[in-house]
Amino acid sequence: MNNNNTGKKFILTFAGDTSLGDYYLQKYKNKEPWHRLNVDPYSFFKEIELLVNDSDHLILNLETVLENNPISPLKDKEYLNWDKPSRTINVLKQLGVSAVTLANNHTMDFGPEIMLKTKQQLLDAGIKCFGAGSALKEAPEPLEINISGEQSTKTVYVLSGMRASKRYREDYVYFADHESPGVNPLDLNSMTEQITSLRKNNPESIIIIFPHWQGIDYKWVSPKIKDTARGLIDAGANYIFAHGTHMINPIEKYKSGFIAYSIGNFVFNSPGRYKKLGAPPYSFIIHLELSEQYPEWKVKECLYPIFSDNKESNFTPRPVNENEAIEIELLLENKIKENALIKIGRFKDKRGFYFSSAFNDPSYDGNIKSDSSTKNRTTSNSTSLQNLDKESNQYEKKTFSTKTLIAQEFAKHGFQSEFIGKFLVTYFSNERVVFFETESSLTSLVGWRIIKNKVLAKKFLSSAGVSVAKGKYFNKKDKQQALNFIYNYPLCVIKPSDGRKGKGITVGVSNEEEFDYAWKTAITHSEKGILVEEQFTGGTEARYLVVDGKCVAVLKRIPPMVFGNGIDTIEMLIEKKNNQKLKNPNLKNKLIKIDHHRSSMIKTQGFKITDIPPNGTRIIIDWKAGLSTGADSYDYTDEIHSGFKKIAEKAAVSVPGLDIAGIDILAHDHTLEPTDENYIVIEVNTRPGIGGHHYPVYGKPRNVVKDIVKYVIKKMKEKGAI
Repeated sequence: MNNNNTGKKFILTFAGDTSLGDYYLQKYKNKEPWHRLNVDPYSFFKEIELLVNDSDHLILNLETVLENNPISPLKDKEYLNWDKPSRTINVLKQLGVSAVTLANNHTMDFGPEIMLKTKQQLLDAGIKCFGAGSALKEAPEPLEINISGEQSTKTVYVLSGMRASKRYREDYVYFADHESPGVNPLDLNSMTEQITSLRKNNPESIIIIFPHWQGIDYKWVSPKIKDTARGLIDAGANYIFAHGTHMINPIEKYKSGFIAYSIGNFVFNSPGRYKKLGAPPYSFIIHLELSEQYPEWKVKECLYPIFSDNKESNFTPRPVNENEAIEIELLLENKIKENALIKIGRFKDKRGFYFSSAFNDPSYDGNIKSDSSTKNRTTSNSTSLQNLDKESNQYEKKTFSTKTLIAQEFAKHGFQSEFIGKFLVTYFSNERVVFFETESSLTSLVGWRIIKNKVLAKKFLSSAGVSVAKGKYFNKKDKQQALNFIYNYPLCVIKPSDGRKGKGITVGVSNEEEFDYAWKTAITHSEKGILVEEQFTGGTEARYLVVDGKCVAVLKRIPPMVFGNGIDTIEMLIEKKNNQKLKNPNLKNKLIKIDHHRSSMIKTQGFKITDIPPNGTRIIIDWKAGLSTGADSYDYTDEIHSGFKKIAEKAAVSVPGLDIAGIDILAHDHTLEPTDENYIVIEVNTRPGIGGHHYPVYGKPRNVVKDIVKYVIKKMKEKGAI
């Protein structure tokens, strides 16, 4: 009899390379992270804790040994890694780690005795170890996890081994043999025999391979590695979750198996070389959700991307924001054969953005649902980005002028205007209104003064119940006090209290060297003082336009990219893209330009600028989405959660007399309901630009000038001027 009763659910979490970094942080004298390591080592995990804290089993690649400042017999090996034992074990236990693999290129850095000592310390602490051992008989032994449901059980085997160069086999003697300790070698024939044996003894078991690829740091895996991974699936494995590259790699559904060619880092406290080598600064944490649906068990994989570049994040990995999730989606689509690519969906739940194929798999019956299920899937950008090359708006080639647009709109209502220098003057029967761009003579001068003072503006916003960044104001003479203050937060933003148009602002400040530069930059653009604020991480920015207390339009930016047509080179595609921008009145002076960094970015996607990408292939030009450097604008108005529009309206009226205002909001997800913790209002602008609303590259153009003119006419009627 078929009983579809749903029983318990379990989460097996797999994360990549892990080390607190005693060796790296001490060696590189990284002051602030070194201080954190000694005072609060768990702080490195705070931002990604939510991705692992509900795991039933948390399995990591521990790429270090547990020893106090050991001496290595390997004189010519770079990057010898070690961590203090008690501190590391305490952090692992606090994190809830249940098992680690030692099959990697650091656990034998100081010889077999220290490797075995490391393993014993972990076992004594209740943390299981696999992937290395006292001899070849012990090293390949799998991690066995027995999961007991309400009506049945499921066994999960996790195998690990390292694929490494000849140097590791012969010069460094890293691998175990029949008599000597070492790491389990990833030999396809031996592992195939092991998989076959496990499958024979337990046909319904789940077999996961958790291998380490040595020698391809910050690179995409080679065809040989792909062949090895596919061979393990052919042998009967269900999943491959590899690591060793320090960065994400393609995801593939191969036959009945699932391959993540590399999940990158977890918390690996080395400075890293992402920018230097042009590598995408992202990794994956994988949740394998097992759900008992007697007499079967359903399995769903969820891949949560994290930002892994320690130099950019101040050694605080974090879940990615929406723009970064989009970048990852596009990047991975370009790195795998079309017939092998998983039709992944991009979703969001309480933990953050994740990728999964479950909802698109015809064989999946939909019984397993995450907290947000399909209703919170981030279709807002997923849908639009799939057809960006086909849905871009077309405009006549003309000049954009704010005052001309306003004058033309007033003329439709029978009111005459004239230009006097940079100003627009519109005449009514016994009154006139003067505009400087979108700033009008109806705007409260007191309100304008308050907004220009960022310290006062924050106080008015806070009193209105709007979330703003935590921080403090300092006089120019208070540099030392400001320097001491930055250590209250992982990352800080330094900006002039009276600045405008983003000038003088420095983000990501975490140490004295960065602070000195940021302080000097801010002072050159400030007549008063300096604001030091906590940096809001993991968010995307959108501009909300509020007219007469109502949010009328929302705009966001999309990183610069082009789409292959099978005919043109990337260079030609960029030229065509720029020709389109020349026809956009708001973007004709904001073209895509290629520099060394952008060339490296293209290279990481497997292309040179002279290559012809296949039809439909997306090529990301840059991770950052600045309109002035070639990004595209996207009308976001209809997809924004109404709660965020209300916040923008509340921010605009927090200072009386702000009739036309641009509200910049940084939020984890603008499409979900706002809370006090998931957004901040960055600033309020009294002269917001409107070109992006009238001429977005994608989405619906918004005639916001009409809203402005209707507001002015209403005010004139109230004053009896009409």
